[in-house]
Amino acid sequence: MAYRLTLLRNGLFSLDAGSMFGIIPKVVWQDWVTTDESNRVALQQNALLLEGEDGSLVLVEAGIGGKITDRERKIYNLGADFRAVHESVAAAGKNPADVSAVVLTHLHFDHAGGLTKLDGAGSPAIAFPNAEIIVQEREWKDAIAGKSTMHKTYLKDHLTDEVAERLRLIPEMQESNGNGHAPTATGGPGAKAKAATEAQVLDDLWVFRTPGHTWGQQSVRFVCAGADDAPSGRADALRGRQVCFVSDVMPTRWHARPTTNLAYDVEPYTSMCERVKLLERAASDGWVLVPNHDPSEWPFFEVSADPETPKRWRLQPVASH
Repeated sequence: MAYRLTLLRNGLFSLDAGSMFGIIPKVVWQDWVTTDESNRVALQQNALLLEGEDGSLVLVEAGIGGKITDRERKIYNLGADFRAVHESVAAAGKNPADVSAVVLTHLHFDHAGGLTKLDGAGSPAIAFPNAEIIVQEREWKDAIAGKSTMHKTYLKDHLTDEVAERLRLIPEMQESNGNGHAPTATGGPGAKAKAATEAQVLDDLWVFRTPGHTWGQQSVRFVCAGADDAPSGRADALRGRQVCFVSDVMPTRWHARPTTNLAYDVEPYTSMCERVKLLERAASDGWVLVPNHDPSEWPFFEVSADPETPKRWRLQPVASH
């Protein structure tokens, strides 16, 4: 089954640019991005609303959500376009109660905060009452245990008992030998790559682990039947394509390089290896990548190997052919 998608833009927020590019010095990354007076770079909360041929609705990623304080609004420089993902679903003409599944890359606050919303009493309540929530088992266990390099990113108000009742946890999968030659976390730069085993979690929708930022992080792949609300001339540019919604292994187009790890990554070397494998597979298999924080108007990218530089890739926005 192919899915017709709607890109949900849940609003810009800002993070420290140095943290977003890890060991890359400012003299290099300042040519890629524009920062504000506080050295922050503007990022987007991308999410996808998928509609199956049978009318089923699947949400990929939940964003920050609406349970945000005035202080947090200031810290993250939330703009006028900021809204909770259930509001974005409603704005797309769909009822949040009709969403049957929510698939998350991981459970940090800016990806899973929208699982809950404040009820009339000011307490967190489930935002998608009829949806199962699909996440890696390792990610859930680490989130509950608070295993993170960051302060206040796995939050109790989006890891509630109501959320736990709706979980479908994907067990940790072994990797199988692949045909590429990317570095791996266990083999080093000259080792033969291993292709992460995928799990089909819904009809023709797969997840696969892309660890490094967190140990249980996953990315999401599906076949696209077209796009709604796309820029002029691009409505059907994705028809029949394999689309991959990319986790924080590559949060923006600027991170399509081996060394662009986040300072937030729990295992930077693993993140680098996983990013290389992802880009190699996207280039060889013709995937369209959607980086989850890319602020582009239309963050759908085709990938090709850079013929001039090994282990470099060129990303081009998908356009009608």
